[in-house]
Amino acid sequence: MQEAHDDTRDWLEAVEKERIDVYGIENRRNERVKGSFEEWKLEVENRKSEETGIQEELMREAEERKDARKLH
Repeated sequence: MQEAHDDTRDWLEAVEKERIDVYGIENRRNERVKGSFEEWKLEVENRKSEETGIQEELMREAEERKDARKLH
């Protein structure tokens, strides 16, 4: 009877360890996906800022050229 109890306990411990391992793998995978999404979002925001900056610079340059033509 004790041997059956020990086998059951060993089996339960193995199942629990496997469950913890799978849970850990899923957590790490979710963190990677979340991290990837956050990085992607940051990259999109950076690109928007760069594009806005470029557009503003082009508009200033166009205004400067327009003003320069008026002076000549």
